[in-house]
Amino acid sequence: METVGMDWVCFFIPALWQGATTHSNLFVPSLWDASGRISPSFFTVKRRFKISIGVDRSAHRRFGTRNFAGVIGIIDADFDHLEGKTPDVLSVFQTDMHDGECFMLSTIAFEKLLSEFASQEKLKAWQQSYVTDVRSYLLQQAAIISSLLWHSNQLGLNLCFKELETKEYVDDASLKIDVPKFVKHVKNKSQRHDLSDDKLTSGLQQRLEASNKIWQMVRSHDLIDLLSFAYRKTLGSWKAQDLTREHIERGLRLAYAEDDFSQTQLFLEIRGWEAAHMPFRIFRNLRQKHLPF
Repeated sequence: METVGMDWVCFFIPALWQGATTHSNLFVPSLWDASGRISPSFFTVKRRFKISIGVDRSAHRRFGTRNFAGVIGIIDADFDHLEGKTPDVLSVFQTDMHDGECFMLSTIAFEKLLSEFASQEKLKAWQQSYVTDVRSYLLQQAAIISSLLWHSNQLGLNLCFKELETKEYVDDASLKIDVPKFVKHVKNKSQRHDLSDDKLTSGLQQRLEASNKIWQMVRSHDLIDLLSFAYRKTLGSWKAQDLTREHIERGLRLAYAEDDFSQTQLFLEIRGWEAAHMPFRIFRNLRQKHLPF
C-alpha cells in the first residue's frame, strides 16, 4: 500500500473484478466506463486525489491511527446492519444495503436489464404462471442463500459459498430454490459432510425469519446468479459464456442513475463528510434532489 500524503482524498475500493475475490465493491454512478475501468470525470477534487483498488475490508482501521487531512473509505455493509455493527473509523461509511450492487438492483436499473436480456414472450408467460414481480420473487429466493451464509458466519462453520452451481438447486421452470438440494450442494462444496442437513436447514430458517430487512440480508451476487440462470433457462435462451455475472454487473453499472444514488443514506453521509472537511470535494455536480425522509 502506498503512503498517502496529508493532502490526499482517498477512496478505498475493494474491487472483485480486479481480482480481490473475498471483498466487496464500491459502486458509484458514472465511476466506470463501459469497459469497467474507473472514469475520473465523475469527480472534482480541489486537492490531489488518490484511488486505491483492492484494499481489504479491514484496511480502514489502519487509517484511524494516522493524521490524514482527508481520507474517506466506503465498504459494503454485508451483515453488519443486521448485527448492529458500524465502522469504527468516522471517515469510513457503509452501504445502506448488503452491498453496492444491491443499490442498483433495487432501482429501475433492474427493469432495464430485464427488458434488455429477457425474451418478452417467455417473461410474460412466466409472469402469468407465477408472479408479475420478478425482482421480489428472486430476492426472496436469494435470501435463502444469504440466510445460510449468515448462519455459517455466526457459528463459524466456514461453509463455502464461492462459485455455487445454481443449476444444482434451482428449478428451471419456477426458479425456486430447492432447500434440501441447496444445503447438500453447499455441504459438498465445503467438504463438511459431518454437518447435519436438518440443523443447517433449521439455522437457515431461523436467520431467514430473523429480519424483514431483506436488502440488508441478500448478497447481490446470489441475486445476479439467479437472474443469469433465468436468462439462460427460463426467461431467455442465452449461452452461459455470453451472459456471465460480469456482463450483468456491467449492465447494472451503466443503467444505474445518479439520481437514484443521490437518494441513499451513503450519499448523505458523504455530503456530511464534505461539509466537515472543506475544501475536499468528492462528487462533481451530484446533489440530492429529494431527501429520503
